[in-house]
Amino acid sequence: MNHSRGSSSYAGVTRSNLAAAANDRRTISRSICRSRSTPSSSGRDGIPLLGVGIEHAAQLLVTAGGNPERLRSEASFAALCAASPIPASSGKTNRHRLNPAGDRDANRALYMITLVRLRYCPETKAYTQRRQADGLSKREAIRCVKRYVARQTYHAIRADLAA
Repeated sequence: MNHSRGSSSYAGVTRSNLAAAANDRRTISRSICRSRSTPSSSGRDGIPLLGVGIEHAAQLLVTAGGNPERLRSEASFAALCAASPIPASSGKTNRHRLNPAGDRDANRALYMITLVRLRYCPETKAYTQRRQADGLSKREAIRCVKRYVARQTYHAIRADLAA
C-alpha cells in the first residue's frame, strides 16, 4: 500500500480546513465588533463594555436586580458580586483577598470578563504587568482588575436601568 498519496491529500484537506477555520474566526470577530458598535433593537445599549457578553450581562443584571436604588454605591455592588477586597494580612505581609460572601455566579461573570480583558485589552495587560512589577501575584492583580470591572459595570447598570 502506498500511504504517501493518501497522506498528502489528507494534509491538503487539513490545510484547507485550517484556513477556512481561520477565515471563519476573522468573520466572527468582525461581526462581534460591528454588533458592539450598534445599539440593540430594544433601544437600550445594554452593558457596552469590553468582554461583557450576553450571558455575563444577564447575570450581572440579575444580581443587581430590577431596583438600582437598593445599590447605594459601587462598593455595595462589588460586595454583592463577591468582588470586594477584604484584608488578609499577617505579620509584615500586607495583602487583600476577595470577599467569599456574595453571588458566586456574578463573581464568575466578572472573572470571565477579566480574562477577556487580559487577553484582548492592551491597557489591562499593561496594568497587570505593572501591578506584578509592584510585587503583587498574578492572582492579586486579577483581583484588582475584577474590582475595576465591578466598578465599571455598576455605573453601566445604573445608567441602563435608569434609562
